[in-house]
Amino acid sequence: MQRCCLILLLALCASVSAVAQKTRRVSAEYTYVSDNKEETPAQAVQSALQQARYEAVRREFGERVTNQTDYIASEGNGKGTETFRQHSGTELKADWIETISEEVREQRFDRGYWTVTVYVEGRAQEIASAGVDFEYHILRNGTELRHEDRNFRNRDRLYLQFKAPVDGYLAVYVVDDMTAYCILPYQEQADGIYRVKANQEYTFFSEQHLQPDETGFHPVMRLVTSADTGAEVNEVYVIFSTKPFTKRTDREGTVVDQTDKHTLTLARNIPIDDFHDWLARCRQREPQMRVERAAITIRQ
Repeated sequence: MQRCCLILLLALCASVSAVAQKTRRVSAEYTYVSDNKEETPAQAVQSALQQARYEAVRREFGERVTNQTDYIASEGNGKGTETFRQHSGTELKADWIETISEEVREQRFDRGYWTVTVYVEGRAQEIASAGVDFEYHILRNGTELRHEDRNFRNRDRLYLQFKAPVDGYLAVYVVDDMTAYCILPYQEQADGIYRVKANQEYTFFSEQHLQPDETGFHPVMRLVTSADTGAEVNEVYVIFSTKPFTKRTDREGTVVDQTDKHTLTLARNIPIDDFHDWLARCRQREPQMRVERAAITIRQ
């Protein structure tokens, strides 16, 4: 079984809706055909499940057309370039809020590509078209937008940039197939809640960007894979609400890094089923809560 160990050495953009409405039970069967010969079986299954959830919500609630502008920065030959790319897309009219069941019905390897058929069942919650926008960026080994990436190497550092136009409350988890690791609030925050201010840009897990009241915190976050296949897929959950909520009671732990046999401190964590139960209850109590998920890959 694969596992992601989050070690504390102590663009992605999204929109958030202000009002949630109807909640319905949804389901779908989906067949995913990989277009990447380097994709592992675990990655193919995760991609299939993600697409199945999307299809289940789309069938029941539909989708709307959106416009998005991407910022791309690059360096080469000592010169930097900046590009803004605008494109249209679609977004669902509801959020997937709870997984009831999921099943891999068929998985085969044909002509160098994976084909996976899955079935998912869960609950989705309708969101209003009017809402509040927030944005976040997952960064690798750097704190500027040009470091935005979702492909990590073993022991790479993870940073998260976040900004919202309203005051609110934030939690961030990294989830594998067994465990949910709480990486925000920081371990030193005993009240289990992270407050963010309107229009303030935050760069989390960076010593240079700690807030004035966070002196003495140890925010460094590295991702370590223990996958036998050399790569694994995990998801980053960014959870934001304009109303207070606290993280679930969790546990701390350690693991031995097989690279250098050192004992490492893990982020506080809970079993995956407990995490989903807690999140579903939070969203039922707080319809303004928004959860965005981004898949990341960690390679040896």
